[in-house]
Amino acid sequence: MQLKNSIYTSIISTKAFIKTVIVVFLSGIILSSCNNPSEIGLSVQPKSDKINVLYVDTFTLITKILLSDSMASYSASSSLLGSYVDPVFGKASASFYAVPDLQSLNNTLGTNPVADSIILSLAYDGYYGDINTPQSVSVYEMEESIAINTVYYSNQNFAYNNEAIGSLIFTPQPNDSVSVGGVMQAPQLRIKLNNSLANSILNASSATLSSDAAFNSFFKGIYLKAADISSSGKGAILYFSLQSYGSGITIYFHNSTTSGLSFNMIFDGGSASVNHFDHNYSGTIVSQKLNTVSDTTIYIQCMAGVKASISFPYLRNLLATGNIIINKADLLVYVSDTSNSLYPPPPNMVIYALDTGGNEISVPDYSVSTFEVPLNGLLYDFVLDDYVQRVLTGQITDYGLHLVSALGIGQANRAIIAGGKNPVNPMKLAITYTKL
Repeated sequence: MQLKNSIYTSIISTKAFIKTVIVVFLSGIILSSCNNPSEIGLSVQPKSDKINVLYVDTFTLITKILLSDSMASYSASSSLLGSYVDPVFGKASASFYAVPDLQSLNNTLGTNPVADSIILSLAYDGYYGDINTPQSVSVYEMEESIAINTVYYSNQNFAYNNEAIGSLIFTPQPNDSVSVGGVMQAPQLRIKLNNSLANSILNASSATLSSDAAFNSFFKGIYLKAADISSSGKGAILYFSLQSYGSGITIYFHNSTTSGLSFNMIFDGGSASVNHFDHNYSGTIVSQKLNTVSDTTIYIQCMAGVKASISFPYLRNLLATGNIIINKADLLVYVSDTSNSLYPPPPNMVIYALDTGGNEISVPDYSVSTFEVPLNGLLYDFVLDDYVQRVLTGQITDYGLHLVSALGIGQANRAIIAGGKNPVNPMKLAITYTKL
């Protein structure tokens, strides 16, 4: 599959019009037979006016593995939690910060409210890795505020009280429904928190419970962290949907006249959350390959792990015999190792260009690819028509490309990718072009 976003104006430039005419003309003669398969339509053109359509996919590619920069990781689609040790990529862990809001601003707690229990519930949204390995998770109360619509990054830390307000050792069950008050609900992780937190909330002032802003100033939120897994091939990163039904914090309490009461806090669209990621590549093949040319194999990982740089040092050699028009340009990227079913490749990858400062920017084609399954392996196919054309015409300078896992703040996938000199399915830039 390919996704190509283009912006068209109502007025077609002269250059674009000429390109369109040529392509339409060629489509009319494409069925004509020819002796040389790399030159189409020569037999029907006057010798003085030959139009050559050629194909090439033998460009030299230089690929390197780089540590990813920290990623903007606020209000991600999924909050990630857990630890695992990948046999190839090493240790990875995810933790998150989250700020609950009040479910209701009309809270009548009665006289002398006393907590019976307080439960943090998190609706499962998927996982990555081995869910048969027990995980140990601790919950802490934040001491530093985070705000909605503020940019935070995946390497940021926020102050929290290092005395846990709850903890749980459990075997993840992301596919199993749970009974809550005798009613079966969607899969969720439920962690009992300390009643001291519940009672402090129940005894807060009416002003504190009158608005989310006041409440967030009083209770700044929670931080969830998993203990490190140490065995190779064990552990998982768990995905939670904070805004789904089944996520929230519930205080069960009674007052001087009534029992069986509850007070609810939720994570809604106005709630701030931030994912935090850590990686340790020590002793891995990834560590050995970092920042060096890797012709046969490259490594890509979500959660601000590793990415690849790609350059085409001889791309402009296409102009050696004159100007050309790019009809089609695809970067074909194959997954080279799918032997471990615990660690499937990312469902989407994205290509970025680089500016003069080395910053990642969208390519003109804004090329995002979902992997396909052709006969010869998992394939990501990136459309780069406009990018290559503009590089050749000098409209943009080619500082190289970055291959990055898309949606990396909400997924934990990784991929082992074939490089340009891989003997099975090498990465290649495939171009069909017209000589002018």
